[in-house]
Amino acid sequence: MAINTSTVTQLISDFRALSQKDSISPESLGALLQRLAELITTAAADSDFIALSKDASKYHSQIPTIVDNLKITNDYLTATMKDVSANAASIDKIKSVTDCPRIAAQVVDGKLQIVNYGYYLLKGYKPFVFRFTSKCNRANLQDYPQRKRGAKHKGWHVIGGLPNNVKFDAKGFVMFRTSPLNEWHALKDVTISHSYEAQYLIGVKGTAEGRYVPWGRKKVKLVNGQGHYLMRRFRFALGFGKDYDRNCFCLSPASLVSNLAEFSVIFDPKTDKFHFGK
Repeated sequence: MAINTSTVTQLISDFRALSQKDSISPESLGALLQRLAELITTAAADSDFIALSKDASKYHSQIPTIVDNLKITNDYLTATMKDVSANAASIDKIKSVTDCPRIAAQVVDGKLQIVNYGYYLLKGYKPFVFRFTSKCNRANLQDYPQRKRGAKHKGWHVIGGLPNNVKFDAKGFVMFRTSPLNEWHALKDVTISHSYEAQYLIGVKGTAEGRYVPWGRKKVKLVNGQGHYLMRRFRFALGFGKDYDRNCFCLSPASLVSNLAEFSVIFDPKTDKFHFGK
């Protein structure tokens, strides 16, 4: 703000009046100079205020931009926190799976034993037996009641799919249901017996030289055209998973909570018997 010229003019007039009266004293002169100093100080303060006001206006115009930037930063931090939480949940899930001990199959005194089986039984998981075949799985419930067959698939297929088809003794040796394999899917009000013997996983058909093993969509003969027995090896595996509704789903190894412990059932032509192997 400019200095008020009328005030300055009045101060000059007062000074002249004092000079004409020849009555200048240190007190009167000091008072006039003090008033002039206060006038100059006030003008300077007003000028500073104007400059500060201009700066404030400039910064005030930038407030919306700053707010927008803060909002973008906040949204980014929120999204980042969600990603971190999702990643943490994924890591926990992976860890829960990888923390499960691996199972393995071994043959001891002619019986099949599963290492680390107890961990899964204590957790409430069920054992299921698979065989490596080419077959067409039955359709799921969406095709009910037509019960159509699916496409041909070569891989691991569950046998029966009932948790009571397999039992363990106290040392981890496996016992298999003695019912014919075509009954392993059935729940009947009868007592189910189990055995350590490998033959109950095979389900041999036919008699004498016509004996064969139904293996998916194939029939594997045990005797050649000359009447000689042939060595045969059949691939099996055991894994643990949750009980499931067989009318709605087909159990696959991907649905298990454990790895597959693979083993073999071998037909020995010398003894005409089946036994477990790797």
